[in-house]
Order: sequence, then structure tokens, then C-alpha cells
Amino acid sequence: MARLTAQRMSGIKHGYWSAKTKEEVVQRLGAIEHATDGVAQKVCDEYCVKRTQAATQEQLDEMCEVCPFEKLMRIINGE
Repeated sequence: MARLTAQRMSGIKHGYWSAKTKEEVVQRLGAIEHATDGVAQKVCDEYCVKRTQAATQEQLDEMCEVCPFEKLMRIINGE
């Protein structure tokens, strides 16, 4: 995957930077955000093996809390 950003390594500022133009970053980020709208629920509903392993909704919620896919979706959604 071609990356849009890199971590800052200067020691002065922390975070990320990009050599891409603002327009390139916005267009790629917009495509990612819009593509994930229905994907997250579909992955959880149709592909998650944990759904059948949980005996209660509370157990499933606990499993989802540590799911790496759920973590990715929280990052994308700015949570």
C-alpha cells in the first residue's frame, strides 16, 4: 500500500507529515472513509468467528472491544 504519511522523526514535533498535496491526502482519505461505511458491519456480521463463540451479548461486546478491526474502525472514525 502506498502510504500518504510518515512519522516525524525530528524530535521537535510529534505526529505525522506528508509530502503529498492536501488535495491528494483529502481525496485518498475521503475514499477510505466512504468505503468503510458499510464494510465494518458486514465484516462483523458475516466474517467474525467470535460471534458464534460468545454466549451472551456482554461477552461479545468484550471480545469486540479488543478486536483489531474494531480498533482500526475507531481510528478511522476519529474515536
